[in-house]
Amino acid sequence: MKIQHDTETGTKNGDSPNHSKNSIADTMLSFIWAIPNAIMAVVFFYSGFVQLNDPDWFLWLLGYKMAGIVCVGLVAQSLKMTETVKSQQAAQIMALLAGLSLVFHSTIHKDNLNFSVYTEEGREAMGLALVCLWMTTGWLATPSSKATNSKSCQNVGSVAIATMVVAFCTVVLLSLWAVPRFLLNKEDLTIHCQGLGFGPQEPEL
Repeated sequence: MKIQHDTETGTKNGDSPNHSKNSIADTMLSFIWAIPNAIMAVVFFYSGFVQLNDPDWFLWLLGYKMAGIVCVGLVAQSLKMTETVKSQQAAQIMALLAGLSLVFHSTIHKDNLNFSVYTEEGREAMGLALVCLWMTTGWLATPSSKATNSKSCQNVGSVAIATMVVAFCTVVLLSLWAVPRFLLNKEDLTIHCQGLGFGPQEPEL
């Protein structure tokens, strides 16, 4: 059998001259997408932890923990530790449930989607919106272990987009520390919101 030669690149068997570059971009994209999913797993697990003294803690704990577990699955999928896309399917379901919960939350509180950090209802709505947003992102954007040769995974521009998403998730993580300490005071928190996790910054005497 005659071996084909590319006169310009010297590659054999018709290999694309950009194959090496695409492979590097694919590897970078996989690792970069694993980072924001890992960050959001920490965000959701911590968010579930601070619900423990809430009157309806079991609902919020279940929702946040499920979102955190899905993020761990997306990390494994990004790093090609699994050959399935079940994590993306789980993210799709979680996005739908979070979206429906957000609509229901707004309906029972009649606050027209209040996202103020100064009210408990606003913080709850922001949490649901964040779960819905990130689960949708994980469903649509996390590279599949079976998509190594897909055009999207070989697009260097996707690496830049993933890098910006990492920055967004980093800001979300830092906000968990900064918002209670610098924006809120005890008057903004209900009794069950105090004394667990990061509380408001106490004024120095």
